[in-house]
Amino acid sequence: IAQLEKNGKSALIIRGKPDEDLLPAPIGNITFVNHLSADIMQYQLLNSIYIVCRSGYSSLMDLAAVGRSAIIIPTPGQTEQEYLADYHHLKGYHFRALQENFDLIKAFEGLRGCKSLLLENKKLAAVLKNIFNDDHTVN
Repeated sequence: IAQLEKNGKSALIIRGKPDEDLLPAPIGNITFVNHLSADIMQYQLLNSIYIVCRSGYSSLMDLAAVGRSAIIIPTPGQTEQEYLADYHHLKGYHFRALQENFDLIKAFEGLRGCKSLLLENKKLAAVLKNIFNDDHTVN
């Protein structure tokens, strides 16, 4: 938060707490929300210059659905997130950064070389078709 505030650009922090009513007060250029509807989340993902998020499966799927790259930070000790962050970083889809000693400017620079991963329905249908060995129809 301190690095975002110092950066001077506006930022939206989505806390991922849909059942919580209380929100932190805005800090300078930073606004907080607990949760967003799917439509507003999609709008924010598509219209943000930079995206910083955890490297959980759901977050990565949200990014793939809209074809965006992000700075992904695995939650320390969460081996699945650490694996996914390393995998996607090595593939060049996202820039993995660590929570410890996080440097926002360095992460912005690292993200520039990433290519987005976009999951398309045609690809999903092909995968499902292979799973079902052509014995079932996939619409």
